[in-house]
Amino acid sequence: VNSYQIFNQDGSDVTSNFRNITTVKGKLEVTKKPLIIKTMGAVKKYDGLPLRNDEAIIEGLDHEEMAEVVTTGEQTEVGESKNTYRIDFGDTDKNNYEIKDELGVLEVTVNDLPIIVTALSSTKIYDGKPAEEKITVEGLPSPLHYEEKHTGGVINVKETREGNFEITSFRILNENGHDVTQNFSKINLVNGTLTINKRKVT
Repeated sequence: VNSYQIFNQDGSDVTSNFRNITTVKGKLEVTKKPLIIKTMGAVKKYDGLPLRNDEAIIEGLDHEEMAEVVTTGEQTEVGESKNTYRIDFGDTDKNNYEIKDELGVLEVTVNDLPIIVTALSSTKIYDGKPAEEKITVEGLPSPLHYEEKHTGGVINVKETREGNFEITSFRILNENGHDVTQNFSKINLVNGTLTINKRKVT
């Protein structure tokens, strides 16, 4: 206290009537204000593409102070992770705030949608050449691709039998060529039949 005065009820200064006046220093303390940053979560089935959620909320900024928050989290493989963020306080003094995070969860689950791999059946008349071997794949998300192996090479009539066009292996690969087959729970392999009919000789 640098100076003081005592007034009576009439507004007159009566400070001189008090001789034993002691001043005591006080302490003014400004504590940090809580600032809550929330990011939102999301869930999806595995498709080889990163899962993101751009939604974020700031709660607790004082008066007209501003800050910008941008989410940075992403999850591509099966599993989960926090939706992290970066924040730009601009002209706002971040030291006035105690930041508390409430981060959403980004979760990628095993894809249980069916993928149907079909070895297409075909019929032809014997001509000394192998029967056409064509594979179709339904339900595979882009940008994933696949590798498969199959039996075939059917040329002669005697090789005709039910299911002789068989898919022996099938793998799903991501953009980097990594095997991600385990991320799909319903892969249906459908074998076909290659039929060679006798050629009529006249």
